[in-house]
Amino acid sequence: EALGKVLLEMSPENVTGLLKDAGLRGRGGGGFPTGLKWEFTAKS
Repeated sequence: EALGKVLLEMSPENVTGLLKDAGLRGRGGGGFPTGLKWEFTAKS
């Protein structure tokens, strides 16, 4: 249900904002914020 909402109802900017607000971090050792990583990826 959540995946359907993200894919069909939300813009990429909304999804990135949600990730930033959630404070999710990567698991690669540095704990880089996932929302920022997705934002950088979208801009490139």
